Amino acid sequence: MQTKSTSITILSLNVRGMVSDIKRNKLLSWIRTQKADIVMLQETHCTESRVKLFKANWDGQSFYGLTDSPHSRGVCILLSPDFNGDVIDVHDRGDGRVLMLNINICNTSYSITNVYAPNESYARSSFFEELKGWVLHNAVSVDNLILGGDLNCCINDDDRTTRTHCNDKSRQSLKILIQDLRLNDLWQYDSVKKHGNKYTWQDDKTKSR
Repeated sequence: MQTKSTSITILSLNVRGMVSDIKRNKLLSWIRTQKADIVMLQETHCTESRVKLFKANWDGQSFYGLTDSPHSRGVCILLSPDFNGDVIDVHDRGDGRVLMLNINICNTSYSITNVYAPNESYARSSFFEELKGWVLHNAVSVDNLILGGDLNCCINDDDRTTRTHCNDKSRQSLKILIQDLRLNDLWQYDSVKKHGNKYTWQDDKTKSR
């Protein structure tokens, strides 16, 4: 018996703030051109006082993990106006760093988790250790768990062109999280093979992913 496969296009981006009306409108206009089903944004800087304004700029459903600072943190998940699925429930960890959307598409449940990990290594280690229990408690489907975002951590030595991350102790905590949640690193196994691109970010001195 043949079954119809489900294809979901997901875009993840650290926006480094979208408080500016001009930047937010340009950003959302660009996102629309990408035709993604689900969009995960980090560092939105969206506080409670701004959430209505942010939501008004997007035609589809939008869900925000708010921050208490207008200068840091904040995550959100945007659904395409043409999103063909149902939202089961939403879970916000309350720290502007983790937001989970449990959805159903074609009678299959998925748990979409958007993560923005701390910049400091010591804080990341405990963050990853605590994240496992939170995800397992709230996910409707561990088998169809999608975890993305900005983890601020390079797992492998060649994930960054410099080697400043090699002594990062949070790398081990992230590896354990991936193993315990039975996650696959799709960038490593898919994008590199198909497109030959190893990195998602760069400046004048460094490339990393």
